Amino acid sequence: MLNAVEAMPHGGRLGIESAFDAADRVGRVVVRDDGPGIPAEVLSHIFEPFFTTKEEGKEPGWDCHRSRIVQQHGGNIEVDSTHRRHSVHGVLPEEPPVRIEGVAAA
Repeated sequence: MLNAVEAMPHGGRLGIESAFDAADRVGRVVVRDDGPGIPAEVLSHIFEPFFTTKEEGKEPGWDCHRSRIVQQHGGNIEVDSTHRRHSVHGVLPEEPPVRIEGVAAA
C-alpha cells in the first residue's frame, strides 16, 4: 500500500478488498490503485531480491520476502499493472501446508 500511495503524490484511489472463498477454501486479498502502474520492464523484476527503482535512502519497493512467505503457506501473489489500473492479488489457503523439518509432506 505504501508503494501505491507514493506513486500517487497528487492523490488517487486506493482500495483494499478481502474475502473468504468457501468453495475454494481460500482467503483472497486485493489491493487496487489508479496510479501510473508499473512499467513492463520493471514488472518482470519486482519479485527479485533487493530490486528497487527507488532512490538510495528510501525504503525498497516490493518486499520479495513477503511473496516467499505467502508461497511457503501454499498461496500466491499476482500483480496486474496497466496505465491507471494496478492491482495486487494475494491468495492463501484456509489451512496452509504443514512443513516439519525432515518429514515429507503428505
